[in-house]
Amino acid sequence: MPSPDTPDENASDPSQPVSHVDQNEEPGLSSIQEQEFYQGFNQMLNRLVPRMVSHNDELTNLHASFLSSRQESLAMLGQLTGDQIVQDLNKMSEVLPPNPDLNGYAQHPALKTQQQFGSQKSPAIPIFDRRQLDQFATGRITDCLGPAYAVYGTRRTPRIPNAELMLMSRITEVAGTRWDFSHPASITAEYDMPANPWFYPSGSVGDIPYSMLMEIALQPCGFLSAYLETPLIHPEEDYYFRNLDGQSMLLERMDLRGKTVTTHANLVKTTMSAGIIIQFFTFDLRVEGFIFFQGQAIFGYFPAATMADQVGLDSGKAVLPWIRGTEASATSQTAASVDHDHAILLSNLPANTRPPLDHMDALIGIPDGGRFQHGYIYARKQILPHDWYFKCHFYDDPVMPGSLGIEAILRALREYALRVYFPQGTAAPLWVHTQNTPMTWRYRGQIRPDQQAMELEVHISQVIPGGSSITISADASLWIDGVRIYEVSSISMTFGKGAR
Repeated sequence: MPSPDTPDENASDPSQPVSHVDQNEEPGLSSIQEQEFYQGFNQMLNRLVPRMVSHNDELTNLHASFLSSRQESLAMLGQLTGDQIVQDLNKMSEVLPPNPDLNGYAQHPALKTQQQFGSQKSPAIPIFDRRQLDQFATGRITDCLGPAYAVYGTRRTPRIPNAELMLMSRITEVAGTRWDFSHPASITAEYDMPANPWFYPSGSVGDIPYSMLMEIALQPCGFLSAYLETPLIHPEEDYYFRNLDGQSMLLERMDLRGKTVTTHANLVKTTMSAGIIIQFFTFDLRVEGFIFFQGQAIFGYFPAATMADQVGLDSGKAVLPWIRGTEASATSQTAASVDHDHAILLSNLPANTRPPLDHMDALIGIPDGGRFQHGYIYARKQILPHDWYFKCHFYDDPVMPGSLGIEAILRALREYALRVYFPQGTAAPLWVHTQNTPMTWRYRGQIRPDQQAMELEVHISQVIPGGSSITISADASLWIDGVRIYEVSSISMTFGKGAR
């Protein structure tokens, strides 16, 4: 594999035209013909499994479990050929609004003291430094990724998060050849976490927010994809880059404040059909060489034409939160039968009084409610065009990060557990993300500044006491303007003195 010492030595000349690619065969599809793509999609994933797990034996069980459980949902991606485009991912979201005025976005008060870098400096020599990353995020992409990206001119192009949400300090290694999608590629990135980061101020109790671990892990995947010039496969397209699926697992709790977190990510597969590009990644997070977080994710490049409709996870069918009485069975309690006098108002605070990651307007809990009758949480938020995260994610393409939707779900579960299992008068318990428990997510939509209301619900599936602690497992969904767009499975948090 070419040397990764410099960003351009291991790649073909980015200023050259794309004629060096065989125009008779789309890179990454190999011998698979478009008409066979859908029928052979599951078989292709079966062939992919051993290639993915070979990168790291420690990921074997996680990879196999993830790919097996995801085969049915990923088979939908096979429908991206021919006339099937109108059936699925091309209906994922609405047309995006005009380019934003970044100065018009509100900044949460807690973000004004954001420290950009931590106290621990990396000995590695960066091949891309923070200045270049900032250019990719909001400036001239050519100043980071080279003249090949000049083809976009003033057009919008996929970016990485910026400002407070950029959780990369430098790129120290890239292995892979631009335009070679038949072989794996990899990246090593570092993030110098401040001693007192905006998302985890001094005095905080519990773990570093899970959403921030996700961002540290996933942002280098987007950089690697752009470095390989993936969107330039079709330079005429105005692509949108979106996370579709993923699974992650916390292996060990660690205090990351003031330390340098290293991300290793691998691009293991690229598939293309009908102008849509799907890429499969694995990743892990390390501190001083110790792996404490790992997983995999699937991203896609979608042309503007495929973002015309947002039908979500349920193909346009109306599936509403349980609290509205839309789910019923002979054996489970329905919302219509719940005595709402037993509902608990968990939170109802003005937005300007909450920390930036506590962005739900109101939360309601119903003990013994939900699909499993072990507890139910419902939360709602009004979407405001100037919500702080829109300016950070992304420039010219404002959408709420999917990780913040998952964070809202986790915080709703936390508030419920603290209120129900640790009533007033008891000491506030430690709360942590349960170790060695994979959590899976699916995104089939996005939240934009011109939308109105986000809703989420959490169905508690299991409550396990353990001495001085209690572990709660749950599944969750999230809606935007009545369309269910996120599904999160196998959430698990532990509360109490013995939490770990």
